[in-house]
Amino acid sequence: MKMNAAILLLNVVCLCTQFLRILPREITDVYVMDNIADTLVNNKPASCSSPSSSCNLRSAFGYCIEQVFTSPSAICAIHLYVGVSIPFNSSLGALNYSADTANYDNQLHIYGNGSVVTSLSSSTSMAGFIYLSNTYLTINNLMVKEFSNLNGNGSVLSADGAILNVYNSTFKNNVAANGGAVYASRNSTLSIVDCIFTSNFASEYGGSIAVGYNSTVNIKGSMFDTNQATIGGGAVSIYEDNHYATIANNVFMRNIAITNYADKTEYDTYGGGAVFVYQHNMYLILRNNTFHENRADYNNATYVSYTVGLGGAVTFVRYNDYALIEGCYFQGNFGLFGGKYFDHT
Repeated sequence: MKMNAAILLLNVVCLCTQFLRILPREITDVYVMDNIADTLVNNKPASCSSPSSSCNLRSAFGYCIEQVFTSPSAICAIHLYVGVSIPFNSSLGALNYSADTANYDNQLHIYGNGSVVTSLSSSTSMAGFIYLSNTYLTINNLMVKEFSNLNGNGSVLSADGAILNVYNSTFKNNVAANGGAVYASRNSTLSIVDCIFTSNFASEYGGSIAVGYNSTVNIKGSMFDTNQATIGGGAVSIYEDNHYATIANNVFMRNIAITNYADKTEYDTYGGGAVFVYQHNMYLILRNNTFHENRADYNNATYVSYTVGLGGAVTFVRYNDYALIEGCYFQGNFGLFGGKYFDHT
């Protein structure tokens, strides 16, 4: 009898534990109106959680972060109205979503619903759109354009020790030093799925995306068109000791890594019209990608040395422990050395 009671009690405890595990997280929904001026002094209401709330994006973001950090395992979702145009004043600084220590249980989600966020500033040295550190952010179905951060990395999204997921979004005409649109570093995990990157520029690495320092990256089903970098990776650059990188089922077309003579100073390798992989990368997969008319070139009539224009489509430099190129299609790519790819290890 006592054994049966003990078994019954154990079953109840197990059922309660399973029930607690599947309890839904606390979710706060925040709504953003279009065409509300982006200022530091917002007419921020007590709550942005009503569709009728007059919140601009900056105030909604601030309100959402307050909700995320006030309770454990909370999720805050920012909803932009369908297809609206949202102005963003980059001169006021980036939206900051940071924690002192890693906090991935609390999450922030942005649902763009086809809306367009445009930087209002014409300066080339602004702080960017969103900076996140030790936090978790997901963005879905949003277009972001005209952001500029030539003094820093990632003009739209910059992740430091963070988890960043981006789905079904478009990045256009953005400029930065590294990662013209997106930058992830210092043990970050970056996922880019079903996105479009067009006409982005980096003055150093990664015209659209740059990933560095012990990070993991997964890029799938995306289009990279007419992006440019000066040193390496007209579209994507992965450098400085990364754990895993998977680039699969993407299209890279008309991307350029082109170096001017005046720019060729301290760096010893330039190239990768579409993808540039530099230094120690433990596990790299390029699978089922299309590379079409990408270019690695040197913008000078007199060729100087065997260090520029390497790999019209892809360049590998130095220690890649495991690198697999499988099922990729190369057409019309140009490089001074290696039209398809160049392996310099």
